[in-house]
Amino acid sequence: MITLRHGEMVLELAPEVGGGIARLTYGGRDIFRGAPLVANDPKRLAGFPMVPFCGRVARGRFAIGGQEVGLSTEPGEPHALHGQGWKVAWEVEDQGADHARLAFRYRARDWPWDYAAGQTFRLAGDALIHSLSLTNLSASVMPAGLGLHPYFPLDPDTQLQFSAPLYQPTDQTLLPLPPEPIPAAWDFSAPQAVTAPIDNPFLGWDGRARLTWPSRGLAVEVTTDPLLSHLVIYAPMGEAVVSIEPCTHPIGALNHSAQGMALLGPGESLAISVRFQVGAA
Repeated sequence: MITLRHGEMVLELAPEVGGGIARLTYGGRDIFRGAPLVANDPKRLAGFPMVPFCGRVARGRFAIGGQEVGLSTEPGEPHALHGQGWKVAWEVEDQGADHARLAFRYRARDWPWDYAAGQTFRLAGDALIHSLSLTNLSASVMPAGLGLHPYFPLDPDTQLQFSAPLYQPTDQTLLPLPPEPIPAAWDFSAPQAVTAPIDNPFLGWDGRARLTWPSRGLAVEVTTDPLLSHLVIYAPMGEAVVSIEPCTHPIGALNHSAQGMALLGPGESLAISVRFQVGAA
C-alpha cells in the first residue's frame, strides 16, 4: 500500500491489486468510496485503470485485420471486461510525498500484442490528477483504448451533472445496443439523482462532470482531455456507489472492427489524463 498526502487530500494506492486506488479522502471524508481490500479483489477497489480497452468484448472474441482473437473472461461473466491492467500487480517506479508512478509490462498471451502501461498519480491543491499511458511493444498494429473506473459514494441526496446528446441502452448481458436519445430519468444535463441500476454508455460527452454530496458539504469536478469523449455511468443495485468512467472509445468497439479505437503502430503510444477537483457542494 502507498499513501500520498497533500493538504487535506489523502490518496491510498494498491499497486499489488490491479494498480488501483484503495481510497481518496478530503479532510477525512470519502471522495472515492472507502473500500477495504477484500481478498485482493480489484472489483472492491475505489478505482482502477482500464487498459488496453474499456468495457465488454462480446464472449471474449473479436476479429481485426483477418486475425481472430479469443480473450479470457472473469468467473460468472460471459464477456471479456476492461483489459488486463486491472487484474495484475503494477511496479512502483517512483514515489514522493504527493505523487507516484506505477508501471506494468504485458507479454502477449490471449491479447496477442506486447505493450507497456504506466500510471501517474499527483495531488495538487485540492485535486487528484490521474494519468494513464499505453505503448505498443509488438511488431504489428494494435487496437488500443484507455479509461478510468473510479467509484464514488452514492448518498440519498447525491446529484450528478454532465452533458451528452446520446446514450446506449444495453441487452440482458449488458452489451451496448444502438444509440438513442437520453431518457428523462438519465438526462443529467441538469443536476439530478442517480437511480440504480444503471450501466450505460453516453456518447459525445463534453469531458466535464460534477458530483455533489450536499450532506457531506462536498463536490467533485471531473475534467478530462478531449480523447475521453465517451462516458459510462454505472450504479449497481444495493451498493450505494456510482462510477463515472471516462473512456477513449465506444464500448464494444472491438466487436465492430475496432471502430473508434486508436490503432497504434510499433512503438506508438496513447495517453490520457483526468482531473478530480474537490470543492464545496
